[in-house]
Amino acid sequence: MAGADRERPGGVVDSPAVSAVPVEHVDELQAYAAEVAACTRCRLAQGRTQVVFGAGNPRAELMFVGEAPGFHEDKQGLPFVGQAGKLLEKLLAGIGLSRQDVYIVNTLKCRPPGNRD
Repeated sequence: MAGADRERPGGVVDSPAVSAVPVEHVDELQAYAAEVAACTRCRLAQGRTQVVFGAGNPRAELMFVGEAPGFHEDKQGLPFVGQAGKLLEKLLAGIGLSRQDVYIVNTLKCRPPGNRD
């Protein structure tokens, strides 16, 4: 039934999809990601392998914000792929969601020196 509420495991009810980021702004977000990838404005750019921008659904109603990329995130270019990412995936699965259902990002886009994994 189009537009109807859906029930997920654990009794969580979904409302019909509502875009958190209007469609026209998704292109702006992608352009911003490309701009950030070339950023060298601070010393963090010197030690990074690559910029770690956001991942997942930019129009998701649920967003997870971490502090900064760790070793694995810096190598893969994706947020929350190390131990914290494994825990996040388990928590998401427990409420019937996956990484593709949410948007995941860090406040910093480059790994700080000595940041734990």
